[in-house]
Amino acid sequence: MTDFITALGAIGTLISALFILQTLKSNHDWQRRQYALDILRDWNKNTNESGHAVEKAFPGIRDIDKTTGRVNEISKDRAKRIYISNPESDGEDFALRCHIIQLLNYLEYVVTAYNSNVADEEVVLSGLKTPIIRWVTILANFLDIVEMCEGFQPWAPLRETVKEWEHNPVSRRTPTA
Repeated sequence: MTDFITALGAIGTLISALFILQTLKSNHDWQRRQYALDILRDWNKNTNESGHAVEKAFPGIRDIDKTTGRVNEISKDRAKRIYISNPESDGEDFALRCHIIQLLNYLEYVVTAYNSNVADEEVVLSGLKTPIIRWVTILANFLDIVEMCEGFQPWAPLRETVKEWEHNPVSRRTPTA
């Protein structure tokens, strides 16, 4: 009889442990989705000012070029003038440089949350993949100039993820429950 009670207690403990693990996993998945939704909700708050500054300097830059069917981008020459600008002599370009860097830093923040599985993959892919790819395409020459001037690419994870998204549209894993 004691063996039966001990076995029953062990089975109950095992079932409880499995239930706790499932609850913890579900809570973790919910928190990842919630974090991604918070990023999505705050997208405009974190990108509007910088995005508007870029669009003010380059009207129509976010539009598709009707002659080529491709996304417009900042020219290499203009990107270099923006990046090497200084606040004393090139106030507008320097302010634009700061906006572009702020925008790229936020894009990398989102991509880092995605890559480290902190933010839910499906939410990021469905809500932010396209605008992130668009901004990286628009700013590709600026990114190249920064790499040339600095000797390294400060936004390498951003560029690598965008490259992966452009060439591999399939999700890396199944969506969370």
